Amino acid sequence: MLRTTLMLSGVAALTALLALFGNDYGTKIEIGSGELYYTDNVEEAEAVKLGDYLETEVEYFSGDPRTVQLDRTGGSLVVRFCVQDGAWDDSQATRGFTAMEALLSTFVFEDENVVVELCDDVMETRYVIEGVEPSPGDLIDTSAPCEKCGSDCPHCQGQCQCRNDMCLCQ
Repeated sequence: MLRTTLMLSGVAALTALLALFGNDYGTKIEIGSGELYYTDNVEEAEAVKLGDYLETEVEYFSGDPRTVQLDRTGGSLVVRFCVQDGAWDDSQATRGFTAMEALLSTFVFEDENVVVELCDDVMETRYVIEGVEPSPGDLIDTSAPCEKCGSDCPHCQGQCQCRNDMCLCQ
């Protein structure tokens, strides 16, 4: 009984220390105004590729500080985005991250299964996006031809969804 009590006290102390000094989200890469963590389950090259894409193509790390984590569980790459409190209940935000899941799978991870998780400020998952096809307008909502590629795709009906001069809706 005393041994069990000591073990439980040790677990409680460890939990308190982790809460006090932060959790181990993995190896940290600083990018722009944010940080990208990756776990031992993924290669550094995968994390760098994700970071480069989020910084240059999506401009995710410009502006407010942001935190992202890359992990691999159950055969899927899991990209966790720490978002503002309640963003997981905002349909516009979840639509944007649904599109992000498709973009990451297609352009970063070569059609690997990607799961996007919206998390709170301590990386607790609050909303999961997996295998959802984005609908027209989820990626970029504009009624004008794309400024980047000039495309006025009739299939997009003015809702340009291009990346790297390629229309994603076709």
